[in-house]
Amino acid sequence: MSFSFSDMADGLRNGGSISAEDVLAVRRSVWADGSVSPAEAETIFELNSLAKERSRDWVDFFVEAITEFVVNQQEPRGYVDQAQADWLWPASTPTDGSIRSPSSSCSSKSWKSR
Repeated sequence: MSFSFSDMADGLRNGGSISAEDVLAVRRSVWADGSVSPAEAETIFELNSLAKERSRDWVDFFVEAITEFVVNQQEPRGYVDQAQADWLWPASTPTDGSIRSPSSSCSSKSWKSR
């Protein structure tokens, strides 16, 4: 059976979780060509936001893939400039106003007060 990002997203919308097998399938799909495409980066954020629970395997993959895309594949390489930060901020801020890390969430109010 072949892997499908849309099938995985549908499963998460229906209350599913990201299993170790799912992480492996996503890894194989994303890293097949050795890089993370812009569409894959967007999809990875979508899957992360849909997941009710995030395993350590998923968090490790999420951080690895998004870091590779933003820091190592985009210009300027090696750091995050304002344009990249502007892309990351809405991608990591769900429509409910909370701010979510790959592994947990907190309200924007509590995050801003830190």
